[in-house]
Amino acid sequence: MSIYVDHIQSIRELIQVLNSSIDFYRDARAKIKDEKLLITINNVLAEKEIARDRLQNLFVYENLEREEKSDFLVDVRKHYASILSKLTSNSDHILIDQLEEVEDKILKKLCTAIAENQKLDLVRELEKIYLRMQAVHNKMLSLQHATA
Repeated sequence: MSIYVDHIQSIRELIQVLNSSIDFYRDARAKIKDEKLLITINNVLAEKEIARDRLQNLFVYENLEREEKSDFLVDVRKHYASILSKLTSNSDHILIDQLEEVEDKILKKLCTAIAENQKLDLVRELEKIYLRMQAVHNKMLSLQHATA
């Protein structure tokens, strides 16, 4: 596989994970009961939408099309959390726990995209997004511990 295809594919996969995570956060927002958690969820959701939109712009520039697909495993995790949260009294924790797992996947996909890319402007943007997503991950990790 060529370098060009590799870096486009890694960005495509990252956008798919972000698309699914945005959908998962929107779904969780409708189910979370704690108002303080909702504030953080809304802030995280906004950060994800910004990151996805920036990546979409780069992807369109490189590939001439938007990536609208989602990530199957994140979608499965969302449905798993939905089922599990119906079986427990601490449904907020279940949702936060699964959302934090998605954050791990996003960081891994970002690392892959950074490692596979050789275009300096794209790497810089990916690194900026990585820092923002690392902050999001830390917020979700804190919430995970707080809701346990």
